[in-house]
Amino acid sequence: NVIRSAKLNVSYISIPKSSSSTIRDRLLRSRGNFKVLHDHWPDAIDIVKNDVTFTFLREPTARFVSAFHTVMNRLDSAGYQRVFGVEKPANR
Repeated sequence: NVIRSAKLNVSYISIPKSSSSTIRDRLLRSRGNFKVLHDHWPDAIDIVKNDVTFTFLREPTARFVSAFHTVMNRLDSAGYQRVFGVEKPANR
C-alpha cells in the first residue's frame, strides 16, 4: 500500500512484515490527512514522485527468524509439526 498526505506532500510505502500495519494505522489516525492511495505501490509512482517518501525495512535475519517462528506456531496450532519431524520442546 501507499499511504499519502496530499496536505503534507508525504507518502509512506508499506512493506509487509516491517511494522507496516502499525505505521499505516498510526498515519491514518493522525492529523496529517493520510489516505490509502493505491494497494499496489508501483501504480502510485507518478503521484508521489515529488513527495517526501519513506518506508521501514527490517534486518533480514530478524525478519527470517520472526517468519520462521510464525510458521512453526501456525503448524503447531494446526497439528502439523509432527508431520515435518519437529517435536515441541518439553517446557511448552
